[in-house]
Amino acid sequence: MTHPPYPGPQPQPPKKKSPIALFGCLGCSGLILVILVAVGIMALGSDGDSGRSDDGAASADTADDSGDADEAASDMAGLNERIELGDLAFTVTGVEGGIAEASSVLDDYTADGQYVAVSITAENIGNEPTYFENNGQKLYDTEGRQFGHDTEATIAMDDGPMMGELNPGQSGDFTVVFDIPADAEFDHIELGDSLFGDGESATVDLKG
Repeated sequence: MTHPPYPGPQPQPPKKKSPIALFGCLGCSGLILVILVAVGIMALGSDGDSGRSDDGAASADTADDSGDADEAASDMAGLNERIELGDLAFTVTGVEGGIAEASSVLDDYTADGQYVAVSITAENIGNEPTYFENNGQKLYDTEGRQFGHDTEATIAMDDGPMMGELNPGQSGDFTVVFDIPADAEFDHIELGDSLFGDGESATVDLKG
C-alpha cells in the first residue's frame, strides 16, 4: 500500500508589527524633534538676551560717564565764590586772557603764546602767619592741559603783598599769570594752599 508523501513544514505568515510598538517609535521620534526645537528656541532667546544686556550695559556706561562729567562740573566753584583751604580763604575775582606783554619797572616781558592773568584774593583765617604760594596755583585749558605760573610775568603784574605773607585776619589781592599757547582757551584754575601741592585744593570755573 502506497502512502502519500508527508507534508513538510508550512511557511508562517509574516508577523505584523504591534500598533503599540509602532506608536512607541513614532512617539520617540516626535519627542526628539520637540527637544531639538526647544533647544533651538532657547539658544535664540539667549543670544537676544545677551545683545540686550550688552546694549543696556553700554547705555548705563554712557549715562555714568555723562553723570560723572556733570558731577565734576557741579563740584567747581565759580568766580567771586569764597573757598576755604586750610588756613587760607580764596576768592577768584577775575580772569583776563590774550595778554601779549607784561611790564614792570625792571623790564618788559613778551608771552610765548598769550598771558592769562587770574586775580585772586587770599585771606589768612588761621592763627599764625602763612603765605600765598604762586606755585600752588595751576591753570587748565579746555583740552585738559595744566600750566604753572610764569614767574617773570607774575612779578611784573602782581600787586600783592611782598613775598605773599599774610598775618592772621589779613587779606591780600594777588595776580597770578600763566603763559599758554595763543590758540588755547582757559577753562579752570586749581587753587592750592601749599607750595608743593601736597595740601588742600579746589577748582574754580573761569568760563562763567
